[in-house]
Amino acid sequence: MNLLELCRAHPWQRPESVPAWMLGMYRRRTIAFANGMSDSQTRVFWLQSAGLTIDLRLPLVNQQKLVADAPMDVADYEAWYAHSVWSDTELRWRAGISFQERNRWPEAAHLQRVGNCMMEFAPSGVYVEDWRLQNKGHTGALIGLELVSETDLTTNKTLIRRGALIIAGKYAGMVLDYPEVIAQRAPEVIAQTTPEKLLGFYAVIGETDSSGGYVVTHGLHATDVGNPVTSMEGFSLAEEVGFIRQRLTENGREIERLYWVDVMQPLFDFDDTTPVGAEAEAWFHRENKTLSRYMKKQN
Repeated sequence: MNLLELCRAHPWQRPESVPAWMLGMYRRRTIAFANGMSDSQTRVFWLQSAGLTIDLRLPLVNQQKLVADAPMDVADYEAWYAHSVWSDTELRWRAGISFQERNRWPEAAHLQRVGNCMMEFAPSGVYVEDWRLQNKGHTGALIGLELVSETDLTTNKTLIRRGALIIAGKYAGMVLDYPEVIAQRAPEVIAQTTPEKLLGFYAVIGETDSSGGYVVTHGLHATDVGNPVTSMEGFSLAEEVGFIRQRLTENGREIERLYWVDVMQPLFDFDDTTPVGAEAEAWFHRENKTLSRYMKKQN
């Protein structure tokens, strides 16, 4: 069954979730540091489901390297997924997997959203990030899946391979761990592995195409751009409640993946506005002539 069809037939929501205003696809507009410097060029993407985060950080498109040409450069790129734990105004991450050995962003996130702009403050004050919701107020599916295991149906060998798939309306992202364990993930160690092994870690962001699938627009490996994010077919409910299976062919292998379901919501309103009080609303209308002089949506 197609994943979106399965979502419509068997919606699933867990009681634990980040706030609704956090859900969706975000792209970082800028990061400002305490030393007065800023970066608005690094490509950074944040996909958020109820309890899972996917994060991908890449250089400019024309500066992105291929593994075969510059493994050390590629080994320094960033990609991960993790469980999202929300408390008051603070978000923390735990578990999951990362392309890097160490956590480069160890601080929690203090978050507040106004309109399509979500501000993330590091508690230490060392940086603040300006994130922009990309969904632009449309309605679509919200799906979060965590990979639990992968079985080769020919050899019947099961790997405890981890990963995540998040769909937020017209956007999708996927992270898959190496099929073989790499004991150390420091850039200098990763760069010394064979290019084939480096290519084993998969992290992409994509958008819908005319067929109803999702095509990679940004990837840890530039060679993935233009390919499907993943097959949307072959899904079914697993025997255990809260899990689903997928059978597919990948790299010539017949495999079955078992996913834990974070959320499967067929229609979610990715609202790019936020509420304000009556006094603030009255001020906005009163001063609208000046406020709207150059006003436009900025992503």
